[in-house]
Amino acid sequence: MSNLRVYNRALSPEEIDECMKVDQTPPPMDINRGLQLHLPLNEIVENVAKEKEVVDVSAGKLKGKVNGKPTVADDSQLGSCLNFDGVDDYIQMPEMNVDYSQGLTIGAWVQYNSFKSWSRIIDFGNGQGNDNIVFANEGTTKNLDLDVYKGATQNRIKADGTLELNQWLYITVTVDGSGSSKIYKNGEEVQTGLVHLPNNVNRTKNYIGKSNWSADQLFHGKMSNLRVYNARVTGQQINCFMVKCQICGCITERYHQKKLTNV
Repeated sequence: MSNLRVYNRALSPEEIDECMKVDQTPPPMDINRGLQLHLPLNEIVENVAKEKEVVDVSAGKLKGKVNGKPTVADDSQLGSCLNFDGVDDYIQMPEMNVDYSQGLTIGAWVQYNSFKSWSRIIDFGNGQGNDNIVFANEGTTKNLDLDVYKGATQNRIKADGTLELNQWLYITVTVDGSGSSKIYKNGEEVQTGLVHLPNNVNRTKNYIGKSNWSADQLFHGKMSNLRVYNARVTGQQINCFMVKCQICGCITERYHQKKLTNV
């Protein structure tokens, strides 16, 4: 007997193929370890109260309240994704009490139509300058920022010139247990730095595409497959979220189709 493995989830055919290798290739990575939020952003549903929501497919099963009238767009690269108008479209998540003592990762596919002033990918906090976790463009520039507030005290890591207009980008920021942070663009590391680890507090004002600061503007563009982890995701794992289907050329998730190759 050799290489006996037991998982607490069903493996895909591709993962099973990896396990059948008899060399020293490591088993498939668990890309869901530490996953606190995963919004595919590929549909809008109605709850029993006829309120519009987006669905979290992580174990937390959170519901995000849709504000404004974002539309589900049919995109040639990513399939269905959410289109934000930059005027009044955003998503409000419920309160979240997450232990980030082991780290943090935020990743999403984004396509900017314009760089609105300090427009957010996410802003999780308790109001303005109150234990916020902010992933945003700096001012109206192409610079990508992660701001972490411990109470009202801010730390920032910034990647200058990273963002582009009218292009799908997979952007990720990781923070390990010591506060060492990295920003990635399309799987390539573009910046490193040090930030606070977020306080372990209950955050009640948690937004996708909207800021906790009233003067800031809303996200203008498309967004898909937003993930938040309470751990550092490795560069290799980030690349698992960036694959291209050999059949039709669309960008999709690893293990969701049979014939895939790295973008």
